[in-house]
Amino acid sequence: YSAIDSEAKKRGFSIYFPHISVPMLPRALSENICSLKPDVPRLAFCFKISLDANNEVKKEELFEAIILSKRRFNYDEIDEILEDKRACEISWIKPLFKLTTKLRKKRLLHAFDFRTKELRMSLDEEGQISQTRFESDSDSHRLVED
Repeated sequence: YSAIDSEAKKRGFSIYFPHISVPMLPRALSENICSLKPDVPRLAFCFKISLDANNEVKKEELFEAIILSKRRFNYDEIDEILEDKRACEISWIKPLFKLTTKLRKKRLLHAFDFRTKELRMSLDEEGQISQTRFESDSDSHRLVED
């Protein structure tokens, strides 16, 4: 119920333009304290969820943790890994994608899959829009969402 919480509720989400962003939270939080950066420890709450062979939840735990990110990937890099076009230094990414795909399919039996097109803009040297294109909804996007 703080001022930050009230402001975040008003905004609801962050807005990204090619040359600037309007974050939901103040920049000191969104770009620093709440942002995962390689080799910078971050406090977090984590859920540990145990599933059975049918992907039914058997146990769940909430605990405090410290995240120490080792690397920042972009969507294109993850897509290349999932499509076997790039070697992967993290062994769990493909099994995670396989699991999230199964969980998504199961979840969507009783849900609606909102498909929207995200517009990507490019700027020229003067800061004018030079190109627009719709971002593709790839496997890496679905992995992050799930």
